[in-house]
Amino acid sequence: MNNKNTIPLQILSLYLIWGFTWVVMRFVSGHANPSVIVFIRLLLSTLIAFVLCFLKGKILPKASQLPYIAASGFLLMFLHHLFTQTGTGHLGSGLSAVIDYTMPLWVTIIAGLTIGESLSLRKMLGVLFSIAGLIVFMRITQPEDTRYIFLVLLAAISWAVSNVIVRAKLKDCDPLVCTTWHLVFGTICLAVNLAFRKDNYLELTPSVIAGILYLCVFTTILGFFLWNNILRQVEASFASIAIMGVPVVGVVLGALFFQESLSMMNLIGFAMILLGVLTALTEKKE
Repeated sequence: MNNKNTIPLQILSLYLIWGFTWVVMRFVSGHANPSVIVFIRLLLSTLIAFVLCFLKGKILPKASQLPYIAASGFLLMFLHHLFTQTGTGHLGSGLSAVIDYTMPLWVTIIAGLTIGESLSLRKMLGVLFSIAGLIVFMRITQPEDTRYIFLVLLAAISWAVSNVIVRAKLKDCDPLVCTTWHLVFGTICLAVNLAFRKDNYLELTPSVIAGILYLCVFTTILGFFLWNNILRQVEASFASIAIMGVPVVGVVLGALFFQESLSMMNLIGFAMILLGVLTALTEKKE
């Protein structure tokens, strides 16, 4: 999947896969501690990914790539997941999504300062306008506990730094191998974290099992395979800005599955997000 012509299709796939993840997580979260869900999700995903690597005949990355895979895996699979899950439990999914999807802003800044990606005023304004659209779409109006806002902000920055590392140092790494070893390092860190928690619980039902399998196979393995593949082919800032509408898809799908209504503010926010993304991504290159 190295043809750049497939990038729009891969991004559209991520919108659907990661958008529906919100619906699944909302259902599953009522039956288990979020940390337990994330650990089981990553553990099963790691095992499945290793099987796929074995069938593909590629398991180990180059020795020179391991430090960068370890660093980006720690940031993405451990810190990002842990901080986001913890913050969401106190802030709610709406505000957490808005803060987490400030990630493209941090990618644009970090990639511009460190690996020479374009850092234009038009791109920055497009990202900021999309973030404003997310705030309107999610109808965030009241202040929340600043500690958890800061925690989710750190999650967004962790995700951003991981993306820049993958773009700068792991372009030549097979995306399935990269995803698999990201999962390995993230699972190890989450296992250590879980060992020190006392509030672990899990209520297994057929629906919960189906939800966890979706999170493993689609959200984690397929989703991050596509994401790592996209980062190999386009600028990290371009890819990050392009997926800013994922929370919108999640809310729309949630409305369909949970019979929630969408307001005029939702539509205005969606238009702002779309306009911001188009502004940033249609920048003319000199």
